[in-house]
Amino acid sequence: MPSQMLVPVTTSTPASGTDLALRARRELAALPVGDVATTVAILERMNRLRAFGDQLQRGMESITSLRTSQFLILKAIEEGVVHPRHIGRKVGMDTGAVEITLDALTEKGLTATILDPGGRMVEASITDGGRAVLTQAEAMEFRATDALLQQSRPDEIAELLDLLDRAAAQVGRMMVGDVG
Repeated sequence: MPSQMLVPVTTSTPASGTDLALRARRELAALPVGDVATTVAILERMNRLRAFGDQLQRGMESITSLRTSQFLILKAIEEGVVHPRHIGRKVGMDTGAVEITLDALTEKGLTATILDPGGRMVEASITDGGRAVLTQAEAMEFRATDALLQQSRPDEIAELLDLLDRAAAQVGRMMVGDVG
């Protein structure tokens, strides 16, 4: 007698097109499409770079007393972005967090803010003290990067810049869904 295969019977309702599309995207995201070893090697190197960046930020914080979010907000204001909502978009923070950070920066004398008649923050500006601290932090960032580059040959630096440009362009295309 031939063996019979048992197939489980499901009584759930059929999935909608949207549910099927979501399941398909999840499945595609779960399956590696390239060389797994290379992907792991790249992620490990990116994590080492991130760790270096974290060390740099801790050093900058110990010298300037600026947290990363404060540095990014000061930099955005220096570049002309003055409304808390727009600052948040630029630095990847929600408006409430930006306002709290601006309050702390204002208490330190590094920024000044303008409130509307209802008490809502509508504009931020950087003070001379804030500009001095930002300049110090940027100089530290520059010197640390320069120290790394001093250990490389010009052709290695050119290759690194090219790879970073291509990676940034690829990420940009992925963000807008134009992978090709």
